[in-house]
Amino acid sequence: MRSLVRKLFELDRYEYHDSHQIPLVALVLLLLIVVSWFTLSPLVDRYYVEVFEADAQSTIDISLAFVNGSALWGLPAPYFYPPYFDAQFIAYAVGILLTKALLLSGSLDPSALPTQQSIAIYGIRHVNLIAHASATAIVFVTCARLAQSLTMGSLLAHVFLLSPHLLYIDLMRVDRV
Repeated sequence: MRSLVRKLFELDRYEYHDSHQIPLVALVLLLLIVVSWFTLSPLVDRYYVEVFEADAQSTIDISLAFVNGSALWGLPAPYFYPPYFDAQFIAYAVGILLTKALLLSGSLDPSALPTQQSIAIYGIRHVNLIAHASATAIVFVTCARLAQSLTMGSLLAHVFLLSPHLLYIDLMRVDRV
């Protein structure tokens, strides 16, 4: 029994420079991202026709400008405070293009996404969902390295994942990424 406990502590101990732990850490990271995805997926608002956030329409317009290429000729100067930068809009444009590809392949129901705006809302919300799940993985790696424990890193990553401060923010918010 004592040797089993010792073996478990050896497996749990996370050493940053130990190349033998890379497969174990990769497995834990993959499991954490999958668990994060399935934990957060039910929290996505399934109403894609309209949004109710104050800055959502400008987010959709700028993201669609990146999709159709008109953003390459210049966007208007930000007219509200605070100004948002372009990196998240590029990620949103990729999400919108992937959503369109899923619609064309028949993987998504076209009746659920009848307009360009609804396709954009779907893409933006799911990009933010992926960003939240990926941030959980980054928190795991950081906490595991600081605590030198895979178990402690996993527990702290789940605390981050289920934090009410992050769960209460709508996935349509541009400052989510």
